[in-house]
Amino acid sequence: MQAGNAATTALRCARGMGRDATMRILMTMFGWAETGGGTIFPRQIAQDLVQRGHDVFVVSAALQPLPLGKAYATRDFAEGGVRVRAIHNRPTAFLDAAAPVREVHDAAPIALVDAAVREFRPDVVHFHNFLGLSAGITGPVAAAGIPSCASLHNFWAVCPTLYLQLPGLTVCAGVDAAGANCLQCTHAEVPGSQYVARRDRIREALVRDIRFALPASSAVRDTLLQSGYPAAWLRLLPLGNARAERIRRELGKGRRPGVRSPLRFGFLGSVLPIKGVHLLVGAAQALRGAFEVHVYGDGPTEYLDALRQIDRKQLVRFHGGFDGDSLAAVIAGIDVGVVPSVCIDHSPLVIGEMQAGGVPVLGARIGGIPDYVQPDAGALFAANDMAALAIAMQRLLDAPDQVVAWQQRLRPPASWAGYIDALVAIYHELQGSGRVGGRPGSTP
Repeated sequence: MQAGNAATTALRCARGMGRDATMRILMTMFGWAETGGGTIFPRQIAQDLVQRGHDVFVVSAALQPLPLGKAYATRDFAEGGVRVRAIHNRPTAFLDAAAPVREVHDAAPIALVDAAVREFRPDVVHFHNFLGLSAGITGPVAAAGIPSCASLHNFWAVCPTLYLQLPGLTVCAGVDAAGANCLQCTHAEVPGSQYVARRDRIREALVRDIRFALPASSAVRDTLLQSGYPAAWLRLLPLGNARAERIRRELGKGRRPGVRSPLRFGFLGSVLPIKGVHLLVGAAQALRGAFEVHVYGDGPTEYLDALRQIDRKQLVRFHGGFDGDSLAAVIAGIDVGVVPSVCIDHSPLVIGEMQAGGVPVLGARIGGIPDYVQPDAGALFAANDMAALAIAMQRLLDAPDQVVAWQQRLRPPASWAGYIDALVAIYHELQGSGRVGGRPGSTP
């Protein structure tokens, strides 16, 4: 998949502008060492930028509390050459979904970002998350005249619970006219109108203060368009994946096409209802032939118990969690990956990692999954449709040569270095467009 129009525009603008010049880059994100693509990915970017000689300062909403620390206590540390200022002891450790007003404007994180801007004096700012920090952190950046971009790794801007998922695993179309659907999920004791205002005020702040956003899939771009974000503000930039490249080196190049008997299907990732693991376990009960189903990842005890009840034929092996160092070995043990998400899955990195390891993917036709499944080396099935998944899996059991054909067609992952090149070019484009002047966020 090509890097998209954002990379093309940025690379064109960067020619002749000293693309190798070092920059001071301020980033915001959620967490630092935690699992999950929305944390792993910006951490990889920050560390790679430092390796290239850039100076990177990260302001992070920390997940863990600081014992005996005051509210919004900060902790400074460095890792991989990146300076990090973690903000602890916020009102909630993760979601702040019951406080829509605070998610628009939280004075303490805004003041801390303002202090970081004054101290670090960045050339550009890259917002990777607003969760735990509020949309208001764009204000001090724009007021200081610093150009910025945003990579939105979840749907926080349009959904207080991040995933646009109503109770019962129904996909949500966004805040309704009265905000009543948000109250279904948050159970907050506030008027639904506050969620309408949350959506609108966040959109106003982001579009006013940030030059453009970089959605990682067409589904993300389309969802934001439907929520009122202007098309010109959204510049598609598919993600690179450093782990996929490593897996390709360790496994993919040396893995010869071929399947085992029994055929091994595998799921990798967080074992959560939104990831649709129940569909995979249920579909397995209807299959005929020699096969195994392997589930790698941690999840809530109650959901794992429910999955074991669905697995009445005891066909599924639950392996629990795994770390990044063992990922290649895990992928080596499966023949076909299954990504059965029932949410608008943003841009699942695991797809590229499995494909890099020589494993074709069956993916749900939802969210960013179709953007990342190689179309001639895998297949899509109707999202949230157990029968459709069972049919797709049975076809491979009946004709395993199809798996071999897909393996032979798998292409190497997109270059991680090329992705970082595109980001650096975007930063230079921001620099070249001039510092923001006039009212906060206005374009000169």
